[in-house]
Amino acid sequence: MKQGLRKSWMLLPLLALLGACSGTADFDRGDAGDVAAPANIAENTDTEAPFVVSTDPSGGQTLLETADSIHVSFNEPMDTQSVKESVKLQQFKVSFGAGLGQASSNFKPDFVDIPVENPVVTNQGRDFEFKITAPLAPGLFRIQVATSARDLSQNPLESEIIRKFKIAREDEAAAPMVVFVSPSDGEDRVIREATVKVVFNQPMTVAKVITSFSLSKIETNNRGEVTRVERQLGDLTACSDNKTFFFNPSANLLRRREIYEVRITTGAESRDGIALEEDFTSSFETRSSIVGVGEISGCS
Repeated sequence: MKQGLRKSWMLLPLLALLGACSGTADFDRGDAGDVAAPANIAENTDTEAPFVVSTDPSGGQTLLETADSIHVSFNEPMDTQSVKESVKLQQFKVSFGAGLGQASSNFKPDFVDIPVENPVVTNQGRDFEFKITAPLAPGLFRIQVATSARDLSQNPLESEIIRKFKIAREDEAAAPMVVFVSPSDGEDRVIREATVKVVFNQPMTVAKVITSFSLSKIETNNRGEVTRVERQLGDLTACSDNKTFFFNPSANLLRRREIYEVRITTGAESRDGIALEEDFTSSFETRSSIVGVGEISGCS
């Protein structure tokens, strides 16, 4: 009996030495003697909400021909299944709640889902392309990304994203129109250094565009009504094609957490002297940090 005790006692230093030399993690014990989590295993500290960097088509864009796919790009790798279930392509439709001759209050604008295929994922899970199953007819559409889209740490999208775009009819394409604007309409993460880019479908009369363009900081009430408009000073530059224009604010930096509106009135004319058929407007919101979206370049 004594010999057995002596052998067990002699094994204790050897066991302690083996434990010190092994590659296992150290465990802490609580006051009650329970084994706690390994001290050298890092916890998942990613709590930042992902956001949409861009969509294609983008908000405020007008296409002169049909689209065969839509793209959504995020700032970080995303959970594919959640993005698949969160992204919708919808077309604007009009329905009436009663028969002809009834009150106009029965008019019901609505968006209906357009079928798309499962996404093709690239750029390490950041970029998603959704093929459209049937050609799109001219009309008004929107790309919707719900907050159920999550990153790999299961953080949900910060807010729902809606980007509206249009496919023009052939007869509309004959008149001058804005076909692209950056920052896109509805964007809410614009960097303060961003410049405003506007692209027309045909060469324009530069002087007419300059006098018709404005960038304004706007304020709204809790009903969404505009209560104050403060026009921003700056320079509007035309690129060599006379289709692309860049606006640089005089202050160089946009103010943080403000809403801005881009407006081009019907005073803008093409090189052939044809005016815009209606005013073009687009709005965006700036962020307080340097992390966000927006172009800072000019004509190449």
